[in-house]
Amino acid sequence: MKNILLTTALLITASISSFAENNGNQKMLKELSAALRKSEQIAWCNKAEFRQATFKYNDKVVNAFYTLDDNELIGYGIYLSKEEVPEMIKTAIKNKYGGKEYSNIMMLIDSAGLINYYIETNINKTNVVVRITSQGKASVYKKLQYN
Repeated sequence: MKNILLTTALLITASISSFAENNGNQKMLKELSAALRKSEQIAWCNKAEFRQATFKYNDKVVNAFYTLDDNELIGYGIYLSKEEVPEMIKTAIKNKYGGKEYSNIMMLIDSAGLINYYIETNINKTNVVVRITSQGKASVYKKLQYN
C-alpha cells in the first residue's frame, strides 16, 4: 500500500514537472522505451490514477507509467538501493535532513527526460516523501498517511 501511495504521488508530480528544464537524460529515456518495446515479459496493471507496465532493464525492475485516458507516457520509475544513489543526492539528503534514515528510493525519469529522486523518511514524527531534483534541491513533496 505504501508503494502505491508513493507511486501515485510521484506520477502526479512527473506529469506536472515535465515542462521544466530538461536535464539531458533523453538517452536514458530512449533506452528505457526501447527496452520496454523489446521486452518479452511485461506485466500490465491498471491503478486508480495510471496504467503500469513492469519489465526488466539491465537486471533492474522498471515501472513504466501511462495516463489512463490517452495512454501517454508519464515516466519510468526505478527503485534504487542506497548504494546506487548518486553522491550529489546523498549529500542533498544529508545537508537538508541530517542523518535521518530513508527508504523506498525511486529514480523517476519523466516523459521529458527530467530525473528526480524520491525517498521516504520521517520528519518530526511524520512519514513523508522527499523529492530531490537532479540539481540536489530537496523538499518535502507529500505527507504520507497509512491505514
